[in-house]
Amino acid sequence: IPVKFNKVTGDYRSFYNAGQLKEEGKFDDSVKVGRWREYHQFGTGGRLKKETLYAKDKFDVTPAEVLVERDDKGKIIYEAPKKVKKKEDEDN
Repeated sequence: IPVKFNKVTGDYRSFYNAGQLKEEGKFDDSVKVGRWREYHQFGTGGRLKKETLYAKDKFDVTPAEVLVERDDKGKIIYEAPKKVKKKEDEDN
């Protein structure tokens, strides 16, 4: 885990006691940023459990948003609504 001035910065991975990947993402001065992925533990082959989108950097106050969550069989139990980008009127 990269640490600068007692703050975690950069790529991060944590593991279950048995060695399987538990979660991965990035920190910016000990603040989770960008896309984070959590994985199920035993018997699921490292299947994705949850994917969360955090702010783009430590200064961004955008709240975290769960993008998708899956059960231990891989079935989607929650998926965030797709955001539609609004096209601005060209007349303005």
